[in-house]
Order: sequence, then C-alpha cells, then structure tokens
Amino acid sequence: MTPSAWWCSSNYAVLELVKRQIGWAYLPASLVQPLVEQGDICKIDVAFDHKPWSAPVDLVFKKGAKRGPAYQWFFEALKNAFSATG
Repeated sequence: MTPSAWWCSSNYAVLELVKRQIGWAYLPASLVQPLVEQGDICKIDVAFDHKPWSAPVDLVFKKGAKRGPAYQWFFEALKNAFSATG
C-alpha cells in the first residue's frame, strides 16, 4: 500500500493510467477482462475487509439560492440517499 492516492473522473481515465503502469486500481471486471486475457494488464488478487462503500456522489447547488420547503426536503433526501445510516 502507499500513502499516495490518485483520483480520476471515470473508470476509463483510471484504466489509461493503469495501462501506462502508473499505478493499480479497482476496476469493473467487464471493463478490464479483455485486457487481462490479452496480457495487456495484470489482475492482482487482493484481500480486504468487505465493508459497504459509499457511492461517490456530490450535490451541486447554487449558494444563496432560495430554498422552499419542497427544495429543502428534496435536498435532505438526496443527501441521505447514499449514506450508510440514511
């Protein structure tokens, strides 16, 4: 493991970095299986604690916008939709 981590905006961007041997990543099997079979990339067998991972979802909203009751309810519902306790 390393203390250095990197983030990308898509699995395809991550895959490009992996293909250039810049690092390793967790990627969907359906995306990488053909490349593994061709020998372009390697599959690393790892073990880790299986815990629920939260989805990387952000809420984007205009600061200072008027928030009525429906907006506020919807905003709170979206914030809690992907939380472990929500």
